[in-house]
Amino acid sequence: MKIKDLIGKVILDIKSEITDYEYDGSIPLEHSDSVIVLKNGELIRIPYKFDIELEDEVEIVKSISEKHKSLFNINKENTILNKVKNVFSNNENNKIIDKNRDNIVNKVITGILFQGDDCSPELDNCVLEIDNNYLISEIVMSPKGTGNTGIWIFTSKNDLYKKFGTNFIKLEN
Repeated sequence: MKIKDLIGKVILDIKSEITDYEYDGSIPLEHSDSVIVLKNGELIRIPYKFDIELEDEVEIVKSISEKHKSLFNINKENTILNKVKNVFSNNENNKIIDKNRDNIVNKVITGILFQGDDCSPELDNCVLEIDNNYLISEIVMSPKGTGNTGIWIFTSKNDLYKKFGTNFIKLEN
């Protein structure tokens, strides 16, 4: 599937697993392996930065491990809640999970944003925009313990721009 073919697809869930990344460097790293479950049953990865002229393909995942957990507590699964899991109490965590679920699950992908030439090296992937203007991306690797690795959910383009700058190009149908 071409990246632009993601537009119009419906998101059912996001499943993620964060693991230690083994390498010989001096700073411990962690790695995120996240997939989006689409309504048609396909499992996809958020595309990496790409060249619009090449019309890159979306990686379709054949299967995931049992260690991948829903971000939204779908089917009463244990969840992974990146970035806030150690900051808030369980009660507040559940409210955040519910809010994100209500704003992501069963929403339609309406656009794909990718960074232009002058971009932040911190953002690994494209950004998926959905029909309520929320945006989803992923940082696939970062220093362990920073809380940066994993799915990032932005409530607006302004939130995205504050973190990563304004040099985004939107791919639309």
